Amino acid sequence: DERIGVWDDDDFQGGTGASRLPRVSNPAVKKVDVLRGHLRMVFGTDLERFEFFPNRLTITTIDGLDLSDTLIVDCTDMTTEARSELWAVARRQGATMLRVSYDGNGIVVISRGLPISLPGASGYALVPSLAQSFMAAGLGAEAVRLILEGKEVTDLQVEVPYVGREV
Repeated sequence: DERIGVWDDDDFQGGTGASRLPRVSNPAVKKVDVLRGHLRMVFGTDLERFEFFPNRLTITTIDGLDLSDTLIVDCTDMTTEARSELWAVARRQGATMLRVSYDGNGIVVISRGLPISLPGASGYALVPSLAQSFMAAGLGAEAVRLILEGKEVTDLQVEVPYVGREV
């Protein structure tokens, strides 16, 4: 059985997480802890295969590991340069890469490659809605399922016209 690791050093303080994700009573709680509870309580998921890390996945984290049986799903908002460096190391070590990306512009992207963006760009230009967050999560989860079944996943872009809120 495949192991599933989730890394995120983010919480709900500052930023836009509280407006585009389900509400939390304690904004200082880590997003990985909310995900753990949501998977267990809402979906009834057996968490035996999951590991949750309240820190960011970095080159140091994966350096020297054999990632030939690893799928890394990149849902980060890191800069183009940092993402490119992490992907280069992960691919060199055999990882399969998948990027799930969205912004409040109504576009969700599922891609096997790096984004085309300006140097230094990261974060959201517009705040996504909760519905758009669910769309990105659902499409990303479906792409992961297909990859794990050995099926080909090509780049996908879905656009639902939406005027986002300013960040």
